[in-house]
Order: sequence, then C-alpha cells, then structure tokens
Amino acid sequence: MSFPVLARLLSEHFGIEESELRPEATFEELEMDSLALVEIAVIVEDRFGVRLPGDADGLGLSTTLAGAVEFLERAGRPVAPSPSAPAVGERERMDDAVSRSGS
Repeated sequence: MSFPVLARLLSEHFGIEESELRPEATFEELEMDSLALVEIAVIVEDRFGVRLPGDADGLGLSTTLAGAVEFLERAGRPVAPSPSAPAVGERERMDDAVSRSGS
C-alpha cells in the first residue's frame, strides 16, 4: 500500500480533505477515533485481500499516516479471497453500477 492509496481511502470513506492528508499527520490530528481505525483495517483487508493481525499493535491514534502505510505493508498477509467475496476491484465496479442505476 502506498501513501496516495491510503489518502484516497481516508478521503473517500471518511470525508477528510486531501489538504489535511500529509504523511506526518496522525489519526488523532485528523480527528479520527479507534472505531475509525478498525474501519480502516476492515477496508484494507476487504479491498486488498490481506489479513491484518487482530491486535493491530502499531496502528493507533498517534500513528502518522506514513507510519500507518509502513505498518499496513509489513503486517498485511495475502489471503485467498473467499468464494463469496468480490475480486479486488470488483466491489468498486459494483458500487459504480449501483450509483449509476440510482439505487
């Protein structure tokens, strides 16, 4: 995972202005809470097909975005997608199709 990818996820899912998303910014400075960190972990696992450690030590409110990228790169272990899970990129295509249909 790269910084631009994490920044895009934070902007899309949490509505954070891109100007606030700097590598040295912490989650706390971005006014995120521990529930948001869990959401980020779930999004990363779903979107990139990785499994993060359950305790997620190394990813806290005082973690910088650059530190989060390093943690996610180091901690994420590839897993085989479940048969019912959409392939990487498929979820975005499905979301786009639903958005266009007005549902």
